[in-house]
Amino acid sequence: MIAGCSVFAQLPNITELEYFFDSDPGFGNGTSVSFTPDSNIVVTFDADFSGLPDGYHSLLVRVKDENGNWSLVYADEIYKFTPPDPTVLEQLPDIVDLEYFFDNDPGFGNGVSIDVTSVR
Repeated sequence: MIAGCSVFAQLPNITELEYFFDSDPGFGNGTSVSFTPDSNIVVTFDADFSGLPDGYHSLLVRVKDENGNWSLVYADEIYKFTPPDPTVLEQLPDIVDLEYFFDNDPGFGNGVSIDVTSVR
């Protein structure tokens, strides 16, 4: 005899989403992201990197459901780079030679030359 049954489970709504960098500030203490609560969400947001120093960081995200349960943390590695002031770039000398080599450095000027065009 073959028996069958149907099972339906309603997932709880996800009601909160927060993110933080590098270290966990504690549940509910991250930066909150607004979205419409639902049991299945896709959220796009702009994280505020302004307070971070340049370098590698971890962007961490978690959600909370309507029952008060927090998810595991999703982590992504990021690199923050602040471009130099354009007036500083104007003071830098032009790159006039470019060369490449494989495995062993043949010395300055002895690699395979590549034509260089100034971008300024």
